Amino acid sequence: MSLQDQIPGVSMFQKPEEAIKGGSSQYGNTYMYYFSHETEDYERYGLKGSVHLEDLPYILGYPFFQNGPTIEFDAFGLKFADEERALSQVLMHYISTFVKTG
Repeated sequence: MSLQDQIPGVSMFQKPEEAIKGGSSQYGNTYMYYFSHETEDYERYGLKGSVHLEDLPYILGYPFFQNGPTIEFDAFGLKFADEERALSQVLMHYISTFVKTG
């Protein structure tokens, strides 16, 4: 077993499918989704791909808080393009449907 496999929580970020198979799925239906969108305005510091919780502003509808071709929301310091507002609408629909119907 590698060191990263021994550290609690690391496997949830590096191998989420394995963590779910061995954990919560034994108690009933388990769902997960994979968010890979890289927010255009987000400072990545050389990182590739989406980072942890990068989906949160989209799920909460932050791209819709102001009008205009791009919006800046101070809590995240991000500007959202039209395509990212469309992504937010889709994610809000998916999450609200899941909450309503499971």
